[in-house]
Amino acid sequence: MKNNPIDKNSVITRNLKWQENETGLVVVFKPCLGQSSTGKKIAAIFTFDDYRIRLDRMGSAVWKLCDGSTSLDRILTHLAESFPDEDRKALEERLVAFLHRMNRSRMVTIYSP
Repeated sequence: MKNNPIDKNSVITRNLKWQENETGLVVVFKPCLGQSSTGKKIAAIFTFDDYRIRLDRMGSAVWKLCDGSTSLDRILTHLAESFPDEDRKALEERLVAFLHRMNRSRMVTIYSP
């Protein structure tokens, strides 16, 4: 894999506000000027809206499980049960790549044991 592996016992915590829409998909709100207090103040002064990141079914399932107590292994098991037509190895690679991207974007924090 391109990304460093994440320990199967790692837990992931969401760092951004989000909501679930009527179809069960997740919309994540990312501050357009970053999460610093200065960025938030400037955005409030100029009434800049947050970016709205709409996740697909799989991304939404992962996001909902990033509660700071569910392990990576449990998230993978849930995905395998929810998407039985997907190859487990492909699911694992997609999950790890997704979490690395979200971690780099500061959308989530990955805590390894």
